[in-house]
Amino acid sequence: IFESPLELQGTGFLAWQREGKSDSLWVYFPGQRRVRRVPASLRREQFQGSMFTYEDLIAVFFLDYDGAHEMVREEPCGSSKCLVVESDLEEGAFAYDRLRVWLERDHLLPQRVEFYGPELLKVMAITKTETIDGIPSIVELEMFQPGQPGRTYVEIEKTVYNQGLRNNLFTVEHLSQTGK
Repeated sequence: IFESPLELQGTGFLAWQREGKSDSLWVYFPGQRRVRRVPASLRREQFQGSMFTYEDLIAVFFLDYDGAHEMVREEPCGSSKCLVVESDLEEGAFAYDRLRVWLERDHLLPQRVEFYGPELLKVMAITKTETIDGIPSIVELEMFQPGQPGRTYVEIEKTVYNQGLRNNLFTVEHLSQTGK
């Protein structure tokens, strides 16, 4: 659920990721009080004027793609070391051809993700992580296109784990009724 900027306030996003099946995406628009399914033809379009595509909203937290993966080096990043992993993705399965990911060695959280087509298209930089309930978590990140003006900054204000949530909270019907 987006709380800001003001024009996105109350917008809800629901993604179902199922192994062996294509992802399903829905968006709740509070001004219309309606849920819209995001068709495959729009998944690679910008989300509400941000640097993210609809498909990127899944990619941010789900960096597990089919393809060829190779750890190419280890290098310093911040106060730690990162494993740099390059992934050549299956053609057409994702908006990008290749990813380069810097994974913080101790917690395996991404610190930076570069998204490539024929060339570098955009970068997601993780600007803040925290350990919440014993779980390493991303709490701030930004997405930008190198050499282009503008950035989209994301701050995750509240994260809780292991709350015993019911499965029916993650349905289109619930999103339609509550916007969450």
